[in-house]
Amino acid sequence: MDVIELPRLTDTKTADTPLESNAQYSPSEGVPLTDPTLCRTIVGCLVYLTITRPDIAYAIHIVSQIVSAPTTSLLFPSTSSLVLRAYSDADWASNPIDRKSTTGFCIFLGDSLITWKSKKQTVVSRSSTEAEY
Repeated sequence: MDVIELPRLTDTKTADTPLESNAQYSPSEGVPLTDPTLCRTIVGCLVYLTITRPDIAYAIHIVSQIVSAPTTSLLFPSTSSLVLRAYSDADWASNPIDRKSTTGFCIFLGDSLITWKSKKQTVVSRSSTEAEY
């Protein structure tokens, strides 16, 4: 059986999204906002932005589902500082088959995790220093 290839869709690449894949929010989470107008305006602008930034389309889709009754569950806590912290690590040759290393990182804005990634490196490192670099 032959696979049908859609035009221009075979060379697409995946992109990281600033939201976990199985994220689910409901109107019962958090406290309802007293004035949801600003939230709706921002989400509307972000929906328009997805025309040129399809990498954020999934996250905006999830957020726009609860824009009719927005709550504080999507807001950064006011007690959180706006300090950006990043952590990274790599192991050396952890895959016993191809001896490639794995790299991971996470970035926090205040107390909120805003992005993370774990990925097998594309080359074989000859030392733990090279794997970390």
